[in-house]
Amino acid sequence: MKETIRKLKQHKAAIKTWLAQLKVEDRQLDQAIKAMLALPVPISAQTQTVKQRKMSAAGRRAIAAAQQARWAKIRTHKAKK
Repeated sequence: MKETIRKLKQHKAAIKTWLAQLKVEDRQLDQAIKAMLALPVPISAQTQTVKQRKMSAAGRRAIAAAQQARWAKIRTHKAKK
């Protein structure tokens, strides 16, 4: 019984130490976050927009025609089998 109580006290002490370390790390993380939030944000990062790529109608037609030709070629090979 005494051995069990001694082990429990050791575990409790270990948990307290671990908890104290976690609290220190938590404070350090909070300080790091505050420091990062205090940094100025570049204007380019604030207003950066993604440009949409535009494809001409002729380009879309060329791609569609090429795809249709590929499918037609596949269909003719399947029909021959």
